[in-house]
Amino acid sequence: LYAVLHRYSLLTPLPSSKYGRQFIILSDGHIHDFQSILVLLENQSTMRQDRIFTCSIGNVANKHGLKQLANGARGGGLTIVFDSNYRSKWKTKVLNLLEQIRQPCVTSISIDWHGNPDEQQKFNMQAPKIIRSLFNGMRLNVYRFIQNCHKATLTATIDGQEFVTTVFSSSTTMTKGRILHCLTARAIIDDYENGMLHVDERENELMKVQYKQDLID
Repeated sequence: LYAVLHRYSLLTPLPSSKYGRQFIILSDGHIHDFQSILVLLENQSTMRQDRIFTCSIGNVANKHGLKQLANGARGGGLTIVFDSNYRSKWKTKVLNLLEQIRQPCVTSISIDWHGNPDEQQKFNMQAPKIIRSLFNGMRLNVYRFIQNCHKATLTATIDGQEFVTTVFSSSTTMTKGRILHCLTARAIIDDYENGMLHVDERENELMKVQYKQDLID
């Protein structure tokens, strides 16, 4: 892929281009040199506004690599899997993709949790750990095991402009119950399955093996 981008002069934008470009990458879900592209996206200043939509065709895609590539694009991006077992949904996915290409998106999303994380708790990270780009009509629930958290600050970027907002909770909005723990555990498991615990795929698999039983408990 790196060689292809270089061959067609896609590593640098056109001189007259004021906006980022949109890359739609179609593959079988296995991109062997995506690390080179991640380094490029991180260090090439001329690609900071580019967006990448990684599309895999088939049902054996390497979701870890595809999502890392889409998340590495500073201008935003998404991963779309065209599962061969559900061809009836392909048309809808293509139409949604074309609509998202025309939209601005929310990127660089981060949450500052104002609380007391338990350092002995192995699962004190938020889930999803890496927050994807958000387009119109998309919603996102973020969970975290943390104590005494009554305030959270959300930071995000839209069209190059940073927005910051803070939300508060009070004793009247607090609730207790097993369902919240189950939802948080489910979100962490989704990160496990999607390879979002670590940038390195091998490290991600190692963490899955190490913490599987702890998460079940």
